[in-house]
Amino acid sequence: MPTDAKATHGYGVQVDAHQGSLRLYRIDGNVTLGTYATTIKADTVYRLRVEAGTHAVQQDDGVAAGFRRAS
Repeated sequence: MPTDAKATHGYGVQVDAHQGSLRLYRIDGNVTLGTYATTIKADTVYRLRVEAGTHAVQQDDGVAAGFRRAS
């Protein structure tokens, strides 16, 4: 995800295998922008594509999955 050189401003994705979720967040302020529930297996490589301007996440199987906006 794009950040500044010191990684103090920008965006990140947090992967939580125990909760089975992805979290899209803004680094400055640790603001949750959206979450997505999914099964995450240990010792498995995943590719994630985030498209700016949309609420879609492209999984490696080609299926688009939407983040749920944070309230």
